[in-house]
Amino acid sequence: SLCDLLSNITSKLWNDFSEKLYTFVETQFLLLNRSQMLRLAHTVEIMYAKGYTDTFDIANLIYQRIPQSDEEFNPDSDDNIRIRLAKIAYSVCKYNYNEKFRAIAAIKGHLKSSGRKYLMGAVNYYKGLCLKATGTTFDFKDDIYYIIKSRSRGFELAHIYLDYRSINFETSKTS
Repeated sequence: SLCDLLSNITSKLWNDFSEKLYTFVETQFLLLNRSQMLRLAHTVEIMYAKGYTDTFDIANLIYQRIPQSDEEFNPDSDDNIRIRLAKIAYSVCKYNYNEKFRAIAAIKGHLKSSGRKYLMGAVNYYKGLCLKATGTTFDFKDDIYYIIKSRSRGFELAHIYLDYRSINFETSKTS
């Protein structure tokens, strides 16, 4: 119900509600089961992609609180790769940027060597988030470059991110 509510919340209501959600995640989040945690994390990521304020910090808190162990935990599953990428991206700051970028590069290398290139869209999206959060570039490429690259690989959040920022693939590709 909470995720359904958040999916349809207006930016004005979000400004009034964001602090309550932050408090909920700090105090009650561990009462949720793993699938509920992941659904809430994904919902907040969609809100971040749409440009809602304070969602980066809430996404960071949520992802840091998602436990790594579970009876069915497979550290190399597609879901857990994405969780690891999100944990890295949402915890980036100007002081740990290089460490976080190396961690994403290590995941990218692992995925390429294991033949799982279909996850490169997620890798590029979270690399773009790192660049956006720190205001930096990598090899003279900015956050939008990586998010456009992610969208071209079909990553859902990249589509939302670019659509809500009215960034056109063709015009950004040439700039």
